[in-house]
Amino acid sequence: MRVRLKFSKHGPIRFIGHLDTLRYFQKAIARAKVPVKYSEGFHPHQLLSFAMPLSVGVESDGEYLDMELLSSVSFDDEKRFLDGIIKDLNDTMDEGIKILSAKVVPEGKKNAMASVSAASYQVWYKNHKVEDPDEFSEKIMEIINSNEPIIVTKKTKKSEKEIDLKPHILTFSCGVSTFDETMELRFDYFMMLSAGSENNIKPQLLMDAIHKRLGMDPEEYPIVIRRNDLFMTDDEGAIVPLINDLSE
Repeated sequence: MRVRLKFSKHGPIRFIGHLDTLRYFQKAIARAKVPVKYSEGFHPHQLLSFAMPLSVGVESDGEYLDMELLSSVSFDDEKRFLDGIIKDLNDTMDEGIKILSAKVVPEGKKNAMASVSAASYQVWYKNHKVEDPDEFSEKIMEIINSNEPIIVTKKTKKSEKEIDLKPHILTFSCGVSTFDETMELRFDYFMMLSAGSENNIKPQLLMDAIHKRLGMDPEEYPIVIRRNDLFMTDDEGAIVPLINDLSE
């Protein structure tokens, strides 16, 4: 039986890396006495699978983890069983990580890691204020909506190659839309980008390209990134959240 958890990650704990987050969940699952399944062999480990590693320092409202469990439950007991797992885990969690929801993954469905096809983000400037948001928005949307490609050099651990970001920008908007902790108006970007093992586009890469196109030094305009959710492509080609409609 496989259960998919959705969780958030905020505050100082966002600075721990992926492997430390894995160890954090392993300990929390053990303390909460969740009936997780272990691998066989001399060094058994919990059968866990994260959807997509989160960059160090990035907050998120939509992270996902698949757990293989020993227990199976009937449809009538499923909600009570999942609600119990959520409560037991949240009772053991430190401040910063919170389980938001859980759902049983039917047999034959891909795991969380293999399912990801897109990610949504909210981005804002760390230090700079936008003096004329309307004019600034217009310039940025001209870049996004034009037929001109956005060519960047994408680096990986093994190589680097030039790619056009345009086909990987699924949605994009910007403007003054929210308040920060000082209750001052803030200029925000909202974007959905290709993600997953094949085409994983980070918002920093896109923002650097936009700043360069506008003649702005990216190092002088540091950004804050929050991941809002992760998405998969369903059988009909629609992009839906990773915990959406798993029972169908």
